[in-house]
Amino acid sequence: MSDPRFDELVQWTEGEVTTRRAAELERELASSEPLRAEKAKVDALMESLSRPAPGLDAIDLRPDLWANVEATPAPRARRLPLWLSLAAGLMVMATLSFLALRGDGIREKGGQGSLTGFEAFVVRGDEVTPLGATMHVGDALGFSYRNLPGSRATELLLYGVDSRGETFWFYPAWTDASRPPDSLHIGTSNEPVRLMEAVRHALVPGRLELHAVFLTSPVSVSDAEAGRLPEHEASTLTVEVLP
Repeated sequence: MSDPRFDELVQWTEGEVTTRRAAELERELASSEPLRAEKAKVDALMESLSRPAPGLDAIDLRPDLWANVEATPAPRARRLPLWLSLAAGLMVMATLSFLALRGDGIREKGGQGSLTGFEAFVVRGDEVTPLGATMHVGDALGFSYRNLPGSRATELLLYGVDSRGETFWFYPAWTDASRPPDSLHIGTSNEPVRLMEAVRHALVPGRLELHAVFLTSPVSVSDAEAGRLPEHEASTLTVEVLP
């Protein structure tokens, strides 16, 4: 079972606690020998994780990361597990690049200062990079979303529309044309939340608009496509898909 105290020290080390809580921990650290000992363990662990494992550079992770890439695509989407069940050490090293991306992705139009928003990332082979102005037809896309405290949003839709007007669903994945899924249930967080699966569609070259719709009640993807949306906020970004 995870130790909440240890977890909080890890979050503090990573800069993921509030300024007020960080100050409280600093004061407690100065007077508590047990806390200093626990902090030393955290520091040692983080330092160990920052060192590459011997021989890791010689290991090609791509076959494992994309073991299901040749599976038959679903009617609406091909949903690809980005992080599969690798050995624990390799799992950490393979996913760190995505988890470490903090606010470097391309931001949505009109998203500055809003309680909600999203960012997109390109997954190409075993590389994960912030989405820029262009991507390629064979790239998968990963996402993170922002739903800060104070937001009333409890549901999320993430989809793309290309220049032909065709819709591509990312979250939720629409894998059975006869059973349209409901929106993704979300909570609030002080930090961006990473959606830990990448999705690759059979895109065509041209303009692709990515949309994130934040809602206050659930909605099915079929209702969303028909424009039957309850109260919501929306963010959009555009990318040019290259051959």
